[in-house]
Amino acid sequence: MIKELNLECPYKVFKDTENNVYFFDTDLDIRYIVYFTDANEYFENFHLRNNIYTFGFEPQDKVHPTKRTIRDNKIKLTLIAIIKRFFINTNNVLTFVADISDLKQKARNRLFDIWKNQHDVNQEFDKYDVEINTGEETYYSSMIIHKDNIHRSEYKKAFLLSTEELNK
Repeated sequence: MIKELNLECPYKVFKDTENNVYFFDTDLDIRYIVYFTDANEYFENFHLRNNIYTFGFEPQDKVHPTKRTIRDNKIKLTLIAIIKRFFINTNNVLTFVADISDLKQKARNRLFDIWKNQHDVNQEFDKYDVEINTGEETYYSSMIIHKDNIHRSEYKKAFLLSTEELNK
């Protein structure tokens, strides 16, 4: 799988099988970690929860602020290739929450929409978004489902119900 994935990625991707994460190094020598973790716990009462994963990525080490502000299109293209490879199994479902650590979660949510619209030209995926307001923080959560997933509507309903409970 890594060999095929690297044919599509501008940055060479490696897999740490012991920790079940992917990683790649940018031109600025920033190592990014990409992970897919089991999201069963968020869908405890949902009978199809075995194929739901959370997605995340981050620099492995704390990055100096000036390095981070440089836009690197190759990071985006590498992440998109990794996600598309994840969906080789069309039964997989991906959820994620936009990082809130610097209070730019709304901008990240918009950025993910732009990426999806730019790179899903064949419209292979459905993306559902919710805004969760806890009174203290606002979170943006999304679910991506392959259009060939025969349980699409059930996953969407479970996602909306699970996030609706958080808004109460």
